[in-house]
Amino acid sequence: MEMRGPSSILKQLPITAVHPLDPLQVTAAKYIDTEKVVILKLRLPNGSDALTLALGDTMPNLTGAFLDKLAISSGLLSSLPTGLSAEELDAVKKRIVMRGMSTTALRLALGFPKKENDWGKGGKQLIFSEGFLVYVNEDDKVADWQILNTE
Repeated sequence: MEMRGPSSILKQLPITAVHPLDPLQVTAAKYIDTEKVVILKLRLPNGSDALTLALGDTMPNLTGAFLDKLAISSGLLSSLPTGLSAEELDAVKKRIVMRGMSTTALRLALGFPKKENDWGKGGKQLIFSEGFLVYVNEDDKVADWQILNTE
């Protein structure tokens, strides 16, 4: 079985196969001390298995329970985030952007941006891919987005 990160696993499945908030069962875990990583074997909704890893050397620097640290280190969630509206949860499940959504919901829907530009009091420009930009206001809410023609 090939080792893959969470975003790589999702790319191998149809977009509808795994929603970002669907629970994945951890069927096995192993800590490798020499590499300071935890390997997790996950059961996907379609019944297949996938491997991902959590960086063990970052875990001591994190606060919270062990499972929360493991989740952050692996890029997976240990529980459903609180404070998201029903509209935000729906947008996350559909992997779409909507005006007014929080940056937490945005990151759950799209992942982390490749680059972030600070525009001072105007907010931030988040670059998710070449040609896809999201603008976040000073309240950390999506104000707008832009898709540039990169041809």
